[in-house]
Amino acid sequence: MKLRSYLGRETKSMFKISAFAKMSGISIKTLRFYDELGILKPSTVDESSGYRYYSADHLLTVERIRAYKELGLTLEQIAPLLQEEGTPGTAADTLAMKRADLETAIEEAQRQLKEIDRRMQRLEQVGSAAVEGPEAVTLRELQPQWAASVRDTIPRQDLCLLVNEVRDYVMTGGVGTPDGPLILLWHDAGGDGEREVIDVEVAFPLEEPTPERGRIRIVELPGYETAASLIHDCNPYAAHCPAAAHVMAWAASQGYEPLPGEPVREVYIAAEQDMYGKFRRSEVILPLRGTLSP
Repeated sequence: MKLRSYLGRETKSMFKISAFAKMSGISIKTLRFYDELGILKPSTVDESSGYRYYSADHLLTVERIRAYKELGLTLEQIAPLLQEEGTPGTAADTLAMKRADLETAIEEAQRQLKEIDRRMQRLEQVGSAAVEGPEAVTLRELQPQWAASVRDTIPRQDLCLLVNEVRDYVMTGGVGTPDGPLILLWHDAGGDGEREVIDVEVAFPLEEPTPERGRIRIVELPGYETAASLIHDCNPYAAHCPAAAHVMAWAASQGYEPLPGEPVREVYIAAEQDMYGKFRRSEVILPLRGTLSP
């Protein structure tokens, strides 16, 4: 039957794609895409003009597609549900798979929410900007601490490699988390340049001793009855940080002297993922021998 005679009898129920797009609320581009996918094919196509014609019955299919999309189903998942061979069992299987996907997504979203809450709590603990100046230095007692550590003499620019070596031990051994405080023991801080050689020990705190591996040593960092402490915002990528020098100057002005043979200790309070900007909250700790005699 020719299209013209067909339309002559069914004019009221057949619509060009432009008219059907307005009726259904689906764009012409989307209708053509649906045709290519085979999920909403027109009733007929004029061979001479290429015009697509839709019937009013297609509106039901549009509503079904829209309803399935509101459930989050993809067009590939929707297509079998529109076929004549589609069954309630097919729909049940598809919906069950979608439900499982949603449950997984919800679990991941809940994990992300918990991590956001933890980070917000850590930000509250870090607080506002650190106080600057001599009055920011305080005296404190330091307890002994088990730690996984590695010590090496390296160019300053290679410090991150040393940190990664210890972090890998902590992560693969399941003995800690990478967001715990990172400890640096400056046996010799060297000069100010990135290529200056430093003698440094990198340590991650442990609850108890664990097996050693490779260059990683398990050590008990000593405690001190008296130590000078300065909490400050440090740029860990900078070639030089003046905080240690400030603490030493303060100690000397107060009549204290460094404990011989003990390195300056720097504790990064904020984890790397808690850095927002260039600075990281840290604490410089200088072990002291005590008040000098007059």
